[in-house]
Amino acid sequence: MQKIVLILIGLTLTCFASGNYGEIGYKEAKRIHSAGSGLFIDARGAKFYKKGTILGAINIPLDRFKRMKRLLPNKQGSKIVIFCNGIECEKSAKLAKMIVDLGYSRVMVYKEGYPQWQKTGQEVMLSEAYCKSVPKIKREVSIENTKVYLGSEKAQ
Repeated sequence: MQKIVLILIGLTLTCFASGNYGEIGYKEAKRIHSAGSGLFIDARGAKFYKKGTILGAINIPLDRFKRMKRLLPNKQGSKIVIFCNGIECEKSAKLAKMIVDLGYSRVMVYKEGYPQWQKTGQEVMLSEAYCKSVPKIKREVSIENTKVYLGSEKAQ
């Protein structure tokens, strides 16, 4: 049993060392998010991003990558978690490959993506246009000159 574990760890390290991206599951994505130790990137289009995304995620759709890659961290060793619309969606994998090709070495794909994140009741954010009603806003905070409205419903 110990040999199997060592082999799996070796495969993960090889994956990152060879310039590819790794895949993580929900528990690891949640751990990284809770610790604030990685940049979360939503690879879906802006319309889906505005309807709901993981709290704090930025949006870099595939078709706008050339214009939006400037949003990536300056340090190529930064931890980056990319997600999209679940297991059948390939946008996160394609975006991860493009980011790895730029020289980033700690790129991970959260394959289950936003649908699982939302289903488990984790914190999400969405555009005001998609909020059912403004009175449900719990409080307003400002982060780097951007107003963020924290909802009173579970996972908002």
